[in-house]
Amino acid sequence: MHENPVVARSSSEISDPALWKLYDYWSGKRGDRPMPSRADIDPSEIVSLLPHIMMVDVHIDADGRKKHWFRLVGTQVAFGTDPTRTYLEDQVGDSAYGTHITKLFSNASSLGQPLYSEYEYEHPESHGVRFARRLFLPLSEDGHTANKMLVGQRVESTKQLEKSLWQVQPDMIHELRLFAVRDDKR
Repeated sequence: MHENPVVARSSSEISDPALWKLYDYWSGKRGDRPMPSRADIDPSEIVSLLPHIMMVDVHIDADGRKKHWFRLVGTQVAFGTDPTRTYLEDQVGDSAYGTHITKLFSNASSLGQPLYSEYEYEHPESHGVRFARRLFLPLSEDGHTANKMLVGQRVESTKQLEKSLWQVQPDMIHELRLFAVRDDKR
């Protein structure tokens, strides 16, 4: 996992059509601002994407650490268990996957611009590979600091999935792509 993804690539490199559609929606809602606010996002305008979306609040705990609160988790993300109204950090623990995914969410919420990722995950007990694409889109109430994120996630697998990635806790994690999304429309 990169500590600080600095490479910016074109939004056209978002390889999943549904995630590209989500990026285009987010980009239209922000107008001339660096990022839109939560109030700008209208779920009725993106109904087909809702199963693949998470709405995440970014909190700072008493020790100054970032925590990510799942306000909403779509059905294609939360199968097996629903983490809505919990913290990511409480769901994943200290496993290799837990360390990986909390760093990914933390990097995304610190970046202040969209972040796109593609990873392969494998766990010896699952006997299959999962391929996850994620698009992290910052939201801001003050127009400058990301205090929420709209996250799109699409997972493919070589076998039927019964548990979410945070339930399986895969220990083999392979980064395929990770980049900040450059806005080509401006």
